[in-house]
Amino acid sequence: MLRLRFFTTALLLAVTLLGGAAALQAETNEVRMSRQFGLNYLAIDVMIDQKLIEKCCKEAGMPDVKVSSVQLAGPSAMNDALLSGSLDFATGGVPALTTLWSKTKGTPLEVRSIGALGNMPNVFYTTNPNIKTAKDFTDKDRIAVTSVKVSTQAIFTEMFAMKAFGDKGFDKLNASTVSLSHPDSTAALMTPGSEITAYWSSPPFMFKLAKAPGVYAITDSYTMFGGPVTFNLVWCTSKFRTDNPKVFGAVVKAFREATAIINKDKKAAAELYVKLNPKENLEETLAIINDPRITFDNHLNGVLPVSVHMANTGRIPKAPESAKDFLFPEVQDFVGK
Repeated sequence: MLRLRFFTTALLLAVTLLGGAAALQAETNEVRMSRQFGLNYLAIDVMIDQKLIEKCCKEAGMPDVKVSSVQLAGPSAMNDALLSGSLDFATGGVPALTTLWSKTKGTPLEVRSIGALGNMPNVFYTTNPNIKTAKDFTDKDRIAVTSVKVSTQAIFTEMFAMKAFGDKGFDKLNASTVSLSHPDSTAALMTPGSEITAYWSSPPFMFKLAKAPGVYAITDSYTMFGGPVTFNLVWCTSKFRTDNPKVFGAVVKAFREATAIINKDKKAAAELYVKLNPKENLEETLAIINDPRITFDNHLNGVLPVSVHMANTGRIPKAPESAKDFLFPEVQDFVGK
């Protein structure tokens, strides 16, 4: 009986150990990350170029993790890919995160952020010098946004319209919005005779337009919100975090390291951006990175007004009570202003 009990105990222990080993091996051996166009995604570039995720995974006992990235033009495709399981980490603006957070809240796929990519202003440019308010737009004007109705620029357009038409007039300019990537929007606004007459631009594109003849600034996001605002963030599903705790922790660590690297040596960061974007000028890129309005910071700043707007306009049932609602427990220290 004693031998049988000993054998049973040993068997259970072996099963437990094998189960633990299987669970360890069950973690993914690939991290698939998205990014969009623009300087705000520099931390992603640093992580990929310097293989920070691979390094942090190796430190966590996962030496064979491969990292890949895909560049997409808008948030809709990324969120679809994230929920379908063909993407692990998505990047984009507050509206895209808010939409997915609300849609998945309380489910195994609940989406939260691992932090912000930084604070950058969006400048609302036009080629029509007569446009000062939303009431000045005509039926012939077209406003470029990365994705109609759901992108950061689309929400900014609505909040801009509300200043002229009131809360119920938030959608007055929606029919004039057109989905275009930042590079295409910039080119369109600088092309004489283009149907695009306005565009919410971000770095580095806003600096090109600031020098372009016949292009005028209407307003910018910092003016609208009264201070720095988080432009883009990184997020994933709770399922990925639960299924891959070591890999998840490694990505979070790599993200922090990448942001610190940018702030420690901005010239090197500018050189990397130009290497990846050969059409960009190093001197101009470095000037942009050193612009006091632009900070590479993982803290979430000014994110609630956009989410509240989305709740007030019926896009989501309820806005988050705090920026903490958007963050995983490991990064609660990223709550900003």
